[in-house]
Amino acid sequence: MKKSIQFSQLLALLISAMMLASCASLYIQNGKEAYDNLKYHDAIYYLNKGVAKKQDPDAVRKLGESYLKVNDFEHAASTYEQIATFTDNSDADRINQARALMGIERYSDAKTILEGIISRDAGNQVAKELLQSCKTVDKMKSDSLLYLVEPVNIPVLDAMFSPYPYNGGLIFSSPTGKGESDPYTDKQYTNLFYSKKEGASWSNPEPLDGVNGSYHDAVAAVSPSGQNLIFTEVSN
Repeated sequence: MKKSIQFSQLLALLISAMMLASCASLYIQNGKEAYDNLKYHDAIYYLNKGVAKKQDPDAVRKLGESYLKVNDFEHAASTYEQIATFTDNSDADRINQARALMGIERYSDAKTILEGIISRDAGNQVAKELLQSCKTVDKMKSDSLLYLVEPVNIPVLDAMFSPYPYNGGLIFSSPTGKGESDPYTDKQYTNLFYSKKEGASWSNPEPLDGVNGSYHDAVAAVSPSGQNLIFTEVSN
């Protein structure tokens, strides 16, 4: 009777272990698919669930890269600390680790990693450029009074980025605030807008008619002649 109970307990443990492994594999599979489809927030969710239950170096690497893609440098740095313990840790991994460390302003640690890469591979241009950035960051911060930065309060829109000065105002990118959303980010598509300073305030932003399409329009610049507008357009 005692042996029968022990066998039942062992069998239950084996079944539980198999179920956990199967569940972990499914999470990792879904996470890798989300990563391949550029759905990085979904990838982070699934891969975190999977690697907590099952060792998978490729999944951990994709998790670290996903954190970098969404600018979550704190979690990226901690993930790449784990990747640094892998026996097959590569210089590509180390470069990503340096990027994550630079994102949380640990420039000295990033510099040490990059110098190690260059000592082995003097022709690694990416490592050289990142190392140069680490060396010049203190110089860039040396005189905080060199520039006077004031907030620009443009009404109506909450999120604005990539401003470009034009005709006494700014061309900039912003989510439309309406319509469909990008299936990769679950955020609304961006359009180009123009706002002009009128005294102490800024005018209501106007969308650039004849330019904005149905999907992403962003990051604009105007040619020196003022006759050409160059911008990024992403179609579905």
